Amino acid sequence: MFFRKMISLLLLTNSLAHVHLCAHDKMQPYKENGRYYNMPNEHNYYLDALKIVSLQAWQLPFKIFSLFKKKNTTNIPEHWAAPLHLKERSQDPIITWLGHASVLIQVADLNIIADPVFDKLGFPFLVRYAPTISINDLPPIDIVILSHNHKDHMDEPTLRAIAQRDNPLALIPVGDKPLLEQFGFKDIIEKSWWQEETVTNGPQALSLSFLPAWHWSCRGLRDRNCSLWGSWMISTKKHTIYFGGDTAYGKHFSQIKNAFDHIDIALLPIAPIAPYFLTRHTHMNGVDAVQAMIDLDASVLIPIHWGTFGPTDFTGTIEQMNTEWQQCNKKLKDKTLLMLKFRESFNA
Repeated sequence: MFFRKMISLLLLTNSLAHVHLCAHDKMQPYKENGRYYNMPNEHNYYLDALKIVSLQAWQLPFKIFSLFKKKNTTNIPEHWAAPLHLKERSQDPIITWLGHASVLIQVADLNIIADPVFDKLGFPFLVRYAPTISINDLPPIDIVILSHNHKDHMDEPTLRAIAQRDNPLALIPVGDKPLLEQFGFKDIIEKSWWQEETVTNGPQALSLSFLPAWHWSCRGLRDRNCSLWGSWMISTKKHTIYFGGDTAYGKHFSQIKNAFDHIDIALLPIAPIAPYFLTRHTHMNGVDAVQAMIDLDASVLIPIHWGTFGPTDFTGTIEQMNTEWQQCNKKLKDKTLLMLKFRESFNA
């Protein structure tokens, strides 16, 4: 197993990719009356509630139809799932997309899982198109990283199973510790934006940095934005992997780029793609994700947060992503777009 130790960043210059995490002049969460916001004057609760209700109303006919239709009602191509063949551990990065924002990241002989959701969810995620995952399908999990507390990113049954079997370290946003304690986690560390945790594994060191995202949090009707949200960077001496979680497009991507010398892999959300006038405030589509990729200046883009739960425009999401990538070809010279299938692995 591994042991964890906080180390000054100055002592890691020979061990980890060089980072510049000074929070001065960088995007910071705004907090008022115990609630977090992306910026001041954003806290129009009733307007936000109207947006959510409008989005659910737009999706409702499809959801009702999906419940009574036995066949797959989306245009998902057949065989859009790969056999699950996982190594026990890996020194070099292996990225496995498990559906939605769930990603297994294996690097430095550590197994890190991000926003794990293994099975179906309740309302409003009534249909799951990606294959389900069993805890027994996965190698031992050393670290769990969570972007925020929405139920399609912080799934209680999945997290309880991981905690019971593996007792991993949980790195989470500020405000979510009570939930993780309820789920059975014992080793929990909360982070705010631009804060870093270093994990040592024998002679190796791995840094996990909690970074901004433009989103929100909520588990019930009365706890909106009582905990923070964000994204994660995983850094070793040789590799840097960015997990975008769930976010709208914003200036934070260029700030993240400036904080790291190089980003090898960017895992970025690309859905929902419609209705854009509602979703653009809290999510990215393929067009936004390509611009975020340009801002980050990463080498490889792996889209996540798409195609897993219904309703979904599976083919439309892929086409939008590919079209925008081709149109920005000059800015993306020497970059790679990698559309992984469900459960497919990428060996970096």
